[in-house]
Amino acid sequence: PEEVAAALRTQGLLRVDGPHAPNTVRRRLSSWSTLTKWRGLRGKFNAPGLQSAIKLAVRASARPRGRKSKKAVTADILTALLKACAGDRLVDVRDRAVLITAFASGGRRR
Repeated sequence: PEEVAAALRTQGLLRVDGPHAPNTVRRRLSSWSTLTKWRGLRGKFNAPGLQSAIKLAVRASARPRGRKSKKAVTADILTALLKACAGDRLVDVRDRAVLITAFASGGRRR
């Protein structure tokens, strides 16, 4: 209902109009499924009807699919990114590891 959506917007809990992106719905369902399992409850998150509904919603979605970058990350770009996180802090080490792993695994257009 519109009054619920308006209340959620005023509280900062709803930022967009219209339906959520399909990946947002999948991620949230996955989180609820995990929480349900942790609590020892049985959920219907893998039910064929739910999976079918998600597929139909994705097909009916008016959202354009996200495009990958046209320009792949090159070794020069990677070097510049690695220089930006060249410190000894734990976050710098983490960021370098993520960048190197993504580049080495072929994730150059994300």
